[in-house]
Amino acid sequence: VVTQWLEQVGLKDYRYTFPNKLSGGQRQRVAIARALAPQPKLLLLDEPFSKLDHDLREVMKGLLKKIIKETEISTLLVTHTADEAFDLSDQIAVMENKTISQIGDQTTVYKQPVSEAAAGLLGIYSKIDLKQFTKLAGEEAKYQAIVRPEDICLNEESNYKGYISEIFYRGHATFYQISTEDNKVVMILAPAGDNKRSVGEKVGLTWNSN
Repeated sequence: VVTQWLEQVGLKDYRYTFPNKLSGGQRQRVAIARALAPQPKLLLLDEPFSKLDHDLREVMKGLLKKIIKETEISTLLVTHTADEAFDLSDQIAVMENKTISQIGDQTTVYKQPVSEAAAGLLGIYSKIDLKQFTKLAGEEAKYQAIVRPEDICLNEESNYKGYISEIFYRGHATFYQISTEDNKVVMILAPAGDNKRSVGEKVGLTWNSN
């Protein structure tokens, strides 16, 4: 049984290695193997990747996802990292003030958060008021809205203007912080290949209807 689970986590050749000779990632794999060895009906994981660097975290997420899928063990993962929740879950439960405020699939909790705090836990967002929404979408709004960066796009023909106040480069994506003409601030996801913008540049904004 021991050899089986060590092989499952890629450590078959390390079965006679002392713990102090293992790397952090290898120790994490051993911990997963120990948790899975009794073949539990429910696997509980409390921030299992918190002490790992980015590259190793990605490797461990892929390994854990593969194991969970193959063993079909129900798993409860506690994390403060949105990427881990999205990458590993079928259902996400959002906790606020020690209480579960929302349970749903990934799309629902991301696109329809029940509160501003819930929105912040799962990614970047902007809070816009009724007048701002009307200017962006071209229709009357009834409520304040919490929007994601991909919900707003650049449109030079739009009459709703602003200027780029900050640019955040994230490697896989670039975000523009826009200060609008009515002294509001929104964050938008830059279009693919759009990397020639500069701070201070005037832009038009509109609602992304796609």
